[in-house]
Amino acid sequence: MPEQRRSRRSADAQNCNLVHALVPRQEPLDAAVAARAYRVAERIVQRASHTMALGEQHVPARETEDQIAVVARRLLAEWPRHLWDDITNPTPRQRGANGDVA
Repeated sequence: MPEQRRSRRSADAQNCNLVHALVPRQEPLDAAVAARAYRVAERIVQRASHTMALGEQHVPARETEDQIAVVARRLLAEWPRHLWDDITNPTPRQRGANGDVA
């Protein structure tokens, strides 16, 4: 933390704003976000599919892929704060009103 204060003072002394930025190392940011949304969507849909399979309600693979795409698009449209969180054990904040994670 002292380093941040020094940086802030240095920026103030130079009449500048202190800016922190994350810059992707390999792929463009939009590609990284889309890939992450797809991975999160896969986990969400696979968890639901597993639960349905336990109740002997199997979902065809094509429908599962379609649902993953729908959930990924929704995640990209909504940009939830938890997109980069590990969702294997979602917090109550990450759960929707019906218990779904998105």
